[in-house]
Amino acid sequence: MRQHGIDLPDPSFDAQGNMIPPEPPAVANAQAKRKFKAAEQACKQYETSGGPPPSPPSAQQRQQALAFARCLRQHGLNVPDPQITANGIAQPLPEGMDRDDPRLRAPRQACRQYLPNNLTEQAGG
Repeated sequence: MRQHGIDLPDPSFDAQGNMIPPEPPAVANAQAKRKFKAAEQACKQYETSGGPPPSPPSAQQRQQALAFARCLRQHGLNVPDPQITANGIAQPLPEGMDRDDPRLRAPRQACRQYLPNNLTEQAGG
């Protein structure tokens, strides 16, 4: 949401590890409401139903993610190395492409053996 201009704090977790979503910011006018709705729609794929926080990626998953990015570059996609955090792995997509871009099909197919199970692709800006 913050990448889309909405100042939303990180969620918190209760004693059992269940996520407590942050309160959405107060929306003062029609323009702010449209901006919030657009950000909400853009981020819908990341919405969760709570539950325990994700496990950090293993060393093997980190290596697979780096190999996946290298493979994509070898197949003509200008992608940076993945963003690896305690919550998972995000592979930025090339500038101007989204995850449904047909130009991604062949490189993804060629590189799928490297794809770690907790990798998400983030559209470039």
